[in-house]
Order: sequence, then structure tokens, then C-alpha cells
Amino acid sequence: MIFLNFNIATPAFGLFFMLFCRFVSGFRLVFIIICYFW
Repeated sequence: MIFLNFNIATPAFGLFFMLFCRFVSGFRLVFIIICYFW
């Protein structure tokens, strides 16, 4: 995966990866809050 990233190093892929990581962390936070209040 990292090797593929270095082969096709595009700024769009980096931006998408950063947004995906941020979305996953936000979703995990929402999941923890839902479990806490449930």
C-alpha cells in the first residue's frame, strides 16, 4: 500500500487519505459517545 502510494504520488490521493483518516476518527468518536449514552 505504501509502495503503491510512492509509485503514484498524487496530492489528491494524499488529501483523500487525510480526509478518510479524519472521517474514521470522527466516526469512532461518535461511536464511543453512542455506546457511552446507551
